[in-house]
Amino acid sequence: MGTVTVFTIDEMSFVSAMQDAKRKLEGSEDEILLDFSGVLRIDSAGLRAMAELAQIAEEKAVRVAVQGVGISVYKTLKLMRLPRVFWFER
Repeated sequence: MGTVTVFTIDEMSFVSAMQDAKRKLEGSEDEILLDFSGVLRIDSAGLRAMAELAQIAEEKAVRVAVQGVGISVYKTLKLMRLPRVFWFER
């Protein structure tokens, strides 16, 4: 069993944090936990970065857990059909 790497996400560094998580997934089999507690909304660049992360996770069959997601962010991710590839924690 691999380790879990935690990425604390905020709106100001959203895209760069997603890119860091993507690089981590590309280089290992570790599971990833994204803490969205500091995210109130996601712009189009952020959604694109999440979609890229989801693609890598699916290809590697690595679990990506997301915690601290507010209802408006969850609804946005649901519209993008991203919840099917992420595991949401309370």
